[in-house]
Amino acid sequence: MDGPVPLNKRIIQEAGACMRLAYLRVRDREKSRDSELSAADEIRLMCGNKVGQKAREQFPGGKLIQADNFAQALLATKTAFDSGEVILFEAAFAFEGVAMKADILRRRKDNDFDLIEVKSGTDPNNYLEDIAIQVWILNNLGIKARPYLMVIDTSATIKSKSLFQIIDCRREVRELIPEIDSRIETIRAMVLAGKIPEVPFTRSCQDCDYFGECLPGLPDHHVFTLYRGGKKIDSLLKRGVLSLESIPAKISLSDRQSIQIQTIKSGKPWRSADLRRKLKAGIVYPFFFLDFEAVLDPIPEHPNQRPYEIMPFQWSCHVQRSANSELEHYEFLMDRAGDPRPVFAESLLKCVENSGSVLVYSSFERTTLKKLADALPKLKSKIKRLVARCSTYMLSSGTTTIIRNSKAHSLSSKSFLRWFLNCRMRI
Repeated sequence: MDGPVPLNKRIIQEAGACMRLAYLRVRDREKSRDSELSAADEIRLMCGNKVGQKAREQFPGGKLIQADNFAQALLATKTAFDSGEVILFEAAFAFEGVAMKADILRRRKDNDFDLIEVKSGTDPNNYLEDIAIQVWILNNLGIKARPYLMVIDTSATIKSKSLFQIIDCRREVRELIPEIDSRIETIRAMVLAGKIPEVPFTRSCQDCDYFGECLPGLPDHHVFTLYRGGKKIDSLLKRGVLSLESIPAKISLSDRQSIQIQTIKSGKPWRSADLRRKLKAGIVYPFFFLDFEAVLDPIPEHPNQRPYEIMPFQWSCHVQRSANSELEHYEFLMDRAGDPRPVFAESLLKCVENSGSVLVYSSFERTTLKKLADALPKLKSKIKRLVARCSTYMLSSGTTTIIRNSKAHSLSSKSFLRWFLNCRMRI
């Protein structure tokens, strides 16, 4: 490879958890650059841009570095830097192949700088390595910068003067710099050696982009599918156990894990002995099967809203009025500007009437309703009565009572609805 190994913050941070992943990221850097973003990535990017724009509003007069590519951004940054600009947004820097863009760089009277990294999250501890890498670059370029993290203040409202809290992290970054320096050198040596490093596999591997490449040919019922396996998966991998069917008898398993393995070996689904009782207990017609959709917006836009507070915008309700009646379906979608919560709650309360069992798939719907009650004082008592009618059928009769094949049987709300009604028809 000609010149320094090209690195970025993501690669350096991931190397802290897995050097093999860092190596593969460098190897596939051009490929990943051209890959399409997932829907989740696009949402995160949109939220980050929205928060970044909000943060810049607190630093009036700043100059935004805009360029078609990173090389041009470097030139534009140098021009602005040399001309004495006080505040720069998205300033680009690079040292020996390690590149960065500073969210906010503010010149101090002593001609040093404040480096302010803006994050849409709330816990500064999650971003210390990120800003330490930036300080490492600037230090090596001879630029003295005091690092600060600008994170979302969860207590902020639309009336707050600022959405953020700014945290001085000089001490933490100073302690991290030697580790960052060592990590960068290790990555460079590893890449230049041209050999994929051997690393121990852990449960976190299943969430990695290279899971299939690093662990090809896994059996259908591999150890990563162990129900709530946690550290037990790490222990099994360390022993070289890859199949659930190969777990030694002396390994301690929870009841559900034992049942899971039993179903694999027998090929038959398992049902709890009290399934019939659970399906009948505590619910009366009409049944209202609820499903909500919501967003978590980092920037409050409405009264009684805080950052990342649940903002429901859609509900779906299937109604069965008796054992032999056909399902009815009702729904609501907020399709106009404004606070969705009042009209969401009013339309829902009208739909579910005043009697009958309200069945929700998980605790999410109940949590959303409780948040709605706090945000809408005029409807609080009605919403609380609705919460009291709710039964969480995933917990009462779902994964706790049926296990099939390699894992606890998990169903979407719609498929579980069909299964639930079919079971009640037979009992």
